Amino acid sequence: MEKPKFSFSTNSRNDSITLEKGRVFKLELSYDELKTIKFSSIEGKITVFSFYERSKDPAELTKNSELSISRKYLVNNQPVQSFSEGDVVLVRLDPNIVNTAIDGSYQIIDYLPSGLKPITRIYERGIRESTICDSIWYPQKIVGNAVYFQIYKGFDNSIMCANRTLNYYARVVTKGTYRANPVMIQSMKDLNSLNVSGEDRLEVR
Repeated sequence: MEKPKFSFSTNSRNDSITLEKGRVFKLELSYDELKTIKFSSIEGKITVFSFYERSKDPAELTKNSELSISRKYLVNNQPVQSFSEGDVVLVRLDPNIVNTAIDGSYQIIDYLPSGLKPITRIYERGIRESTICDSIWYPQKIVGNAVYFQIYKGFDNSIMCANRTLNYYARVVTKGTYRANPVMIQSMKDLNSLNVSGEDRLEVR
């Protein structure tokens, strides 16, 4: 029996895939890229599963009180709500998962306003971590302005850190006043088990 095969193309990439026995191919696309996808050269039996995110008013969500998360923006180690062009911003996320919450992994999704962009190569910019408890995390993935991380229950109860935080850097790119949507924490075992932070208003001068 021939191995299933297919090719795909979008506005930014293309590839040909052969599915070995038991292999699954995962393709993650932004909204704009999804609109341009095309499949071709399909051979064999292939099953497709699709998952997508949709926007929802945070006030409509059923929030789990066993989870919480807060967010701060810091420049030169000082909390701020306004920035200047060229600033390097430390985004600090403080998740809390109580002992009675679902075991396992949790995803954290932060939505950067369009005036900020994540920095993924911090050492090229001369940025150094201060302590292990304030260590910099690299995003699991970045889709548009959504920055994804994954942690496990017990993350904030580390033996070495009394109050461990999740930190990453962003750079200021455009002047303006922006709405920073809430950051979300969500169980990967039960996607309905979630909570969100407050919303922020940020200004780039």
